[in-house]
Amino acid sequence: MYFITYAAYTFYAMMPQAVAFALMVLFTVLTIGAAMNYNRQVIAHIGLVGAYAVPFLLSNDSGNTTVLYTYMAIINAGILIIAIKKYWKPLYYSSFLLTWLIFSVWYVFQFEDSNDFLTFWIFGFLFFITFYLIFISYKLIHQEKFRTTDVLLILSNSFIFYGLGYAALDNHQDGSQYLGLFTLANAAIHLAVTLFIYIRNIADRNLFSLVAGLVLVFVTIAIPVQLDGSWVTLLWAGEAVLLFWIGRIRRDEIYEQISYALIFLASLSIIGDWMGVYHQYDPAIVGTRITPLLNIHFLTSILFIASLAVITYLIREREESTSPLAGTLRSFMNIAIPSILLAAIYFAFRIELTTYWDQLYLDSSITGTVEGTDYPTTYFNQDLTNYKVIWTLNYSFLFFCILAYLNLKRIKSKILTITILVFGSICILAFLSEGLMVLNQLRDSYLLPDTNPKYTAGSFNMAIRYISFAFAGLMLYSLYDIIRHEEKSKVNHRLSIAFDLLLHLSVLSVVSNEWITIMTALHYSESTRLGLSIVWGIYALFLIILGIWKGKQHLRIGAILLFAVTLIKLAVYDLTHLDTIAKTVVFVSLGILLLIISFLYNKYKDVTQV
Repeated sequence: MYFITYAAYTFYAMMPQAVAFALMVLFTVLTIGAAMNYNRQVIAHIGLVGAYAVPFLLSNDSGNTTVLYTYMAIINAGILIIAIKKYWKPLYYSSFLLTWLIFSVWYVFQFEDSNDFLTFWIFGFLFFITFYLIFISYKLIHQEKFRTTDVLLILSNSFIFYGLGYAALDNHQDGSQYLGLFTLANAAIHLAVTLFIYIRNIADRNLFSLVAGLVLVFVTIAIPVQLDGSWVTLLWAGEAVLLFWIGRIRRDEIYEQISYALIFLASLSIIGDWMGVYHQYDPAIVGTRITPLLNIHFLTSILFIASLAVITYLIREREESTSPLAGTLRSFMNIAIPSILLAAIYFAFRIELTTYWDQLYLDSSITGTVEGTDYPTTYFNQDLTNYKVIWTLNYSFLFFCILAYLNLKRIKSKILTITILVFGSICILAFLSEGLMVLNQLRDSYLLPDTNPKYTAGSFNMAIRYISFAFAGLMLYSLYDIIRHEEKSKVNHRLSIAFDLLLHLSVLSVVSNEWITIMTALHYSESTRLGLSIVWGIYALFLIILGIWKGKQHLRIGAILLFAVTLIKLAVYDLTHLDTIAKTVVFVSLGILLLIISFLYNKYKDVTQV
């Protein structure tokens, strides 16, 4: 009947377009009625395909989209009537795909902002609401459980409408300012459905959680769409706390899992804030300076930290899980969230510290010329960069020391213990490499002014050395305290050996560095090589004595290796730069030390194994 009518209209002009259109509408109604009467979904599919084909079959290229979409809306209303009685999912798929495909193609290729804007919103919203009702009406009326495919249909319908609407507003001359309002309007629609379901108590928990989740999703999207900067981070963090609390208190996995996504988004947002606002200082621009700890960005960081602290507290208080999958995800997040909290605390204060020194460095600029030429250049006080490095290390030592104390006294977490041991050791190694090098540069800037001629260095360039040594010593003591409180085991024994090596490497490095400092201050820099070999030899003797006294084989082996390195240094490096008297002093000194070590090994050979 569809194609006969089409032939009568197109090939033979037996009837006007309006009559042909009315006939095809009638065939559509009769086909759907027949499908309902005979309870055959295939009949409805035939009627549906024919119905959607009608406008294209009878088109006269007038471009009247209002008529087309009115007709499609009538068809979808008929499918909605079917949806109340029958749950014919393939029929819903077909109508859903055809409707949004036709609408999307029209928007992409034929939409004109000046002429079609109102048409777009009227029919776009009508299609969205119709399919929303189609997908939930049968389930609500018959109290059936929602499945994965049902969830996907509702999500697809919501986000297709939102995506097309967002694009239409964003491309409109004045529409971009309403993007946040449009996003909240989507949230309001889902909120109305949520309240209706809740008040009537007519749906299973999956549907309620899904629709409520869509409210939260669109509210979350509205935040960055309408706002920027710190507000985005704070609102996401606050929303994450609320959802996590609801999820744990009500034992609803959906809310808790949504909170995980919000925690991730808030974390990315705070990182973006840190990267964007803390590096904009320009001495020539008023208002770009940031006062350390007394600025809105640091307040944002503190509130973000407070949000994560609340969630971490809830994690420690409520550990239960309701399903294996949730248990696996929850176990991961129970570690990830406190880890994010610790990282946020560490970097929130660290970035304030580094920003302070970066601003001083930029303020220190002096305009001059390259020495020996007329080329202009800008000089900066490099001591300030060195201070930034060393104070960052000092801060890191203090942070992990406080964390170690809290963990031993209150938290008592194995994972946190491992974290402190690993990062505390990394900080010590960073201090022994970069830290000591920076301290030497500050020392030379004070003792040898020619190394930084444009600026005057103060005595604090020397005092900072001993402040840093104190922080490093405190870190080493904290590591020792952790290992001392661990249970006796093979792992603990290995940790003790590793700590001894780290401790004595640190002491030897500091002593060697101080020897160089003393020689530099006394202007005996040429004696540095000579003295270092003797210092290393004496320290090797000390390790031998300590190893015999404490019965620690690894210390004695370390002493032998240190002596070997000292002798290699002597043969390869020292002898080429020392005069005869200096060579004699070094050989005699190391020879005496070797004799003492040999004596000790022979005297205590019964209690030593190497």
